[in-house]
Amino acid sequence: MAGIIAPNGLNFNFVENILHIDPSYATLVGGIGLIVTAVRNPEGIAGTPRLLAMQKAERKARKAALLKQQAELNRENEGAT
Repeated sequence: MAGIIAPNGLNFNFVENILHIDPSYATLVGGIGLIVTAVRNPEGIAGTPRLLAMQKAERKARKAALLKQQAELNRENEGAT
């Protein structure tokens, strides 16, 4: 992220050389990008993979619990017949 919004970074070169816009607007574009990033990733950029891993682990645990519950119900039903 720092390489994109830093002076002479990707954002500044793109705005100046490709779009031919005054370089002072590159700071505005970088600031808006930073705000959007902060709003979309309140945990931070590094927190997103951790959050996704936690969600995946929770889904896996719920699925395992559901399968266990279904197996117990099947055993009870087999014993009743």
